[in-house]
Amino acid sequence: MTIGRSLLLSLVDKSLGTLMSVGMMVVVSRLLSPAEIGLFLVSSAAVILIETFRDFGVASSIIKEPSLTPDFLRSASTIVALLSLGLGLGLYLGAGAIAALYGAADLAPLLEVAALGFLFAPISSVRLALLRREMAFGRVAVIGLGANGVGTLTALGLAISGWGALSLAWGSVATACAAAILAQTFRPEPGLYRPTLAHWRRILPFGAWSCLVTILGLLTETLPRLIIGRILGFTAVGLLARAVSLTQLPDRLVLSAVQPVALPAFAELRRAKTELSKVYLGALSLVVILQWPALACLGILADPAVRLLLGDQWLAAIPLLQVVSLAGMALFPASLAFPILVAVEAIRDLAILNLIFVPLLAATIIMAAQFGLMALAWSLLPLNIVQGLALLAAVRRHLPFRWSELGWVIGRGLGIVGATILIPAAVMITWGPTPDARMTAIAVFGAVIGWLIGVSATDNLLAPRLNRLRTGRLKGPVRKLVTLVRQ
Repeated sequence: MTIGRSLLLSLVDKSLGTLMSVGMMVVVSRLLSPAEIGLFLVSSAAVILIETFRDFGVASSIIKEPSLTPDFLRSASTIVALLSLGLGLGLYLGAGAIAALYGAADLAPLLEVAALGFLFAPISSVRLALLRREMAFGRVAVIGLGANGVGTLTALGLAISGWGALSLAWGSVATACAAAILAQTFRPEPGLYRPTLAHWRRILPFGAWSCLVTILGLLTETLPRLIIGRILGFTAVGLLARAVSLTQLPDRLVLSAVQPVALPAFAELRRAKTELSKVYLGALSLVVILQWPALACLGILADPAVRLLLGDQWLAAIPLLQVVSLAGMALFPASLAFPILVAVEAIRDLAILNLIFVPLLAATIIMAAQFGLMALAWSLLPLNIVQGLALLAAVRRHLPFRWSELGWVIGRGLGIVGATILIPAAVMITWGPTPDARMTAIAVFGAVIGWLIGVSATDNLLAPRLNRLRTGRLKGPVRKLVTLVRQ
């Protein structure tokens, strides 16, 4: 399967999965109380943290492995099974202690139910990694959407029947069970059930670095909230978190589809001894032309975006969104750093960078918070610039691209940004910071048209497809998708 087709299927998978999650959130929010949903969120947070240790980088090690053998797969499957069963049992036995820590007896049953989901991970995890390695993203999409559909229907049915927060916990277990069944159906590997630890020395060292990177990534997300809550209060945490969540929408809707494809694509190209520097710059260009215009428009249309998506009670987040959108543009190398460094066997470099960055992040936020929330938001800009440059330098150690080539990528991206924001900026200048719904719609429509013109007029990976779309010469899955949309 080609990388373009894989990207399209991954985009369909992530987009439909996101819509399914949003739909369930809308319905469940009307069936369960805020306290019940909050109880589930606390339990899911504990499960997510434990999940970080359960995977232990095994899936990534399967995708990147140059010469995959049956014994290596059996070793990987055995390690996943041991970690899953051990952590699942620990979660089940420790549910009461965690509930006592929070002073909420109702938390224990949720954790005990969630622990059952660990039983199915050994079946689905390795098989999904194999499908991603083989670029079989059509099957991955079917498994993901099918499992999410089963989990959503289970949670909704139980919520309607009055099961409360337990309905969401059983929904997550149903999702894990369905994923295991579908993965076994689409990628049967009977040999995986024969345990062995013959290759543990090749898997665990990489897994330790991968796990460390994941934990440090979680710290990067959660540490600011903990510090801000202690210094500026919970209202400040909420305002900044909402602003950041809006800037993450482009990543969740578009770039989240790129990341699952990036690692197997980079790994496959490396096994084929392809020069990765050109491929990396091309992928980076794709990130820039998708992410930067969206963030720029969010910054310009911050007022109508906050009013529409969050409501009038969040108006204080508007200036924060404008600053955070600008700061987010500096982090464009982040989405490709993990897959490319894993593909070139340099995940240790990423772990060391994160070890340096987390204390720097904490110190900067503590100092900036003394001057208020806006000062803290502005402090993210130099932080992100430093982190972005450090990630580029780490990649350049292994893929010696020229800085001038990166300059062309950035220059093309800025040109597309300029074309995209032309009409939104004109609307905001003419109508002021709070345009009505009609003018906001015109600004958004103008941004889309400007983006299409900018992409078509520059040399990038999307331009040929857009030109074929304009002239009606689409092929393959893209043509089928466009035909479906038109119908």
